[in-house]
Amino acid sequence: MQVHAINTLQIRFADEPDTSFEDQLRAHAALCGQATGCLGYALTRSPEATTVWLLSGHWANDEALAAHYRDDALQALLQFLMEARASLQFAVLEADGNGT
Repeated sequence: MQVHAINTLQIRFADEPDTSFEDQLRAHAALCGQATGCLGYALTRSPEATTVWLLSGHWANDEALAAHYRDDALQALLQFLMEARASLQFAVLEADGNGT
């Protein structure tokens, strides 16, 4: 199946978060990756900046990506990150190379 769009979420902290943070973040990411039309959902921790993670989702079509933004799993992830006082930066890249 062809990737139509990619969404990314950069997660950053001023200080090292609690040791259980990454396990909880991985659990949230796994739930997000179960969404219909999701081709893959990945979490990567920066090797240089241990307080930075990149969460990325790959989507089969615009409808699946739009549904992801309304999905309870994503809303729970965002609530978790807000409660953890994370700094967030969102981006979307369409398969034709146009970023928004």
